[in-house]
Amino acid sequence: MRPARLILLSLAICVLGASVGFAETIATKDYWVLTDGYRGEFTNSGEINLSYGPYGGYISEDVFDVDWPGTTGTKNQFFKYDGGKLLYYGARYVDNSGEWVYVPEADQEFLPAVLEVGAIYKPKWSRNEYQNGMYVGPGRDNYTITVRGPFTTTVPAGTYTTYELNLTNEWATHSGKGGITTYTYYVAKDIGWVKMIRDGITYELNSYARPPGSPLLSIATSGYTLSFSWTPAADATGYTLFYAPYPGLGYIGSIDMGTKTSGSFVLWDGAAFYVAVQAHNNYGSSGYSNIEHFAMSGNFSLLGATVTYLKFFESGNQIPPVAEREFATAFAKDSSEFICYQLGLSYPKRTERLDFTLTVRYYKSDGSVFGEFEAEHYVLSDWSASSHARGFGWSTPGNWPAGTYTLRLFDGQTEIAAGTFSIVDNAATWTNSLGQSFKLISAGIFTMGSPSGELGRDSDEGPQHQVTLTQPFYMQTTEVTQAQWEAVMGSNPSKFSGCPTCPVEYVSWNDVQTFITEMNKRGEGTYSLPTEAQWEYAARAGSTTAFYNGGITETGSGNDTNLDAIGWYTYNSGAKTHPVAQKAPNAWGLYDMSGNVWEHVHDWYLSYSSGAVTDPTGPSSGTHRVIRGGSWNSVAKTCRSANRDDYGPGSYYSSVGFRLLRQP
Repeated sequence: MRPARLILLSLAICVLGASVGFAETIATKDYWVLTDGYRGEFTNSGEINLSYGPYGGYISEDVFDVDWPGTTGTKNQFFKYDGGKLLYYGARYVDNSGEWVYVPEADQEFLPAVLEVGAIYKPKWSRNEYQNGMYVGPGRDNYTITVRGPFTTTVPAGTYTTYELNLTNEWATHSGKGGITTYTYYVAKDIGWVKMIRDGITYELNSYARPPGSPLLSIATSGYTLSFSWTPAADATGYTLFYAPYPGLGYIGSIDMGTKTSGSFVLWDGAAFYVAVQAHNNYGSSGYSNIEHFAMSGNFSLLGATVTYLKFFESGNQIPPVAEREFATAFAKDSSEFICYQLGLSYPKRTERLDFTLTVRYYKSDGSVFGEFEAEHYVLSDWSASSHARGFGWSTPGNWPAGTYTLRLFDGQTEIAAGTFSIVDNAATWTNSLGQSFKLISAGIFTMGSPSGELGRDSDEGPQHQVTLTQPFYMQTTEVTQAQWEAVMGSNPSKFSGCPTCPVEYVSWNDVQTFITEMNKRGEGTYSLPTEAQWEYAARAGSTTAFYNGGITETGSGNDTNLDAIGWYTYNSGAKTHPVAQKAPNAWGLYDMSGNVWEHVHDWYLSYSSGAVTDPTGPSSGTHRVIRGGSWNSVAKTCRSANRDDYGPGSYYSSVGFRLLRQP
């Protein structure tokens, strides 16, 4: 009997197993996509833009700032993944009444790592609420999330297999006000939201693009001319040409080719390089094209010596040691030092005689030759692989008219190097007919961003990196005032109007470009917004601390002694702007670089790269422009010299203004 019972039990298990169904599951991270640089463009003037963006100290490096469209205001939610689970860190909401920030007591599990289709999830939490940086009381969120699917969803960007996430939030604020908000998301694998319904409005994915494919490169040489071209890549917005010494691969250099798909260079005897090209767009870069190489040969006297750099500096009759040399590309007319240049040459090991004489010509900006001289005659023979620097001095800057010059170096009739420099009429200050005062800021080198240990630091302030600014510039000593704006534009858009010496605000980045166009018609110089690097360099004025007058002791709305001395923020502003130049200036005579109003700068917003850069102007495109400096309604930490924020170029607010840069 015992074997029979065993057979019957086995049969029962098989029958039962055949009747049991297992629910379909999907990985949350595959469908609720948080990636740097979300690729979607949405209809109804909405957009979803993801980027690294911790709002406060409670958010760590991997938290993403999720901007999503709505009928009113601007909404940000902060999420990150931990072990596949989607964690919620808080939200930020901005409308005409100000800025609201909702912060849960701790990070909250919003969705588990694996979602079961047909299941219901009910995350809930209490939150602290802040208005314009001030704590106002507790609130709560109570979500019900239902997962359904799969579906076939067709939107302008295409047809996708999706799952529906229906979110209902029963919320309550500190004031006792409550309500229910419903969101319906249709999410596609590895893409994220392709359709969303909120407040009765449907948003659909309008387009979806990826980084472009790799081009196909072709090269040809004729004499000492290298010609190259490549096949256009679909969806590419630009190309970068890369080169490296052949066959040694000693370094890799790059040239931004813009949208060109062909070009040519005149090179020198012995020039030998690998070359390749990459296509890129807003979503990334392609792989390298096929890698080609070439070697120039002929009878020029340089015999394969490679020009590695051309630098300009001021010096007496003797070139100072490298460690003491400060290179520049702009020289003040009142300097008593000589304008000098240094040419770096790299020699491969050869036994042939190196015999050359450099001819130096310098040209004015209109292309006419301003001067010419013959530099030293060099004879080197039986030399080993090495690098040498050759420097020459000219006359003092006072003997040159102010302007921009091009230096061109020739070996015989072959141009081997070229570079530009300028002579500036360096009045320490300059004032235009509107009464706008400007300080001359010298060229220089500084460390941009904040150190990892700085109190109140946001992750987009790193990594710290060296920036070289090769040109001096005039920076307006104050923010543009309401009176100055009205004198040019004929009206005053400011929320805090009636204060002619207060900074103009409620102006978008696009509005500022119109103002600059009108300023440049006045015949008093060339104006622009400063780049983000120029702004931070000018704000720091040689300092390396959180504020230009010292460190930070308060991150919120309390009293920070250093900031109180130099800027208007939530602690001392009385919730409004104040006349410019009432607080202490920095070491270079610039006022209100911290607080009063945020300041528009030239650059599109993007994360920093880690390498050293020279004269950076930011990415070539983007969705948001950078604003700097903090404002009257900012907490202390957002007024630090390194702090960054981003703002739509068409958006305006009562805490955002600007100051001008003028070319020398």
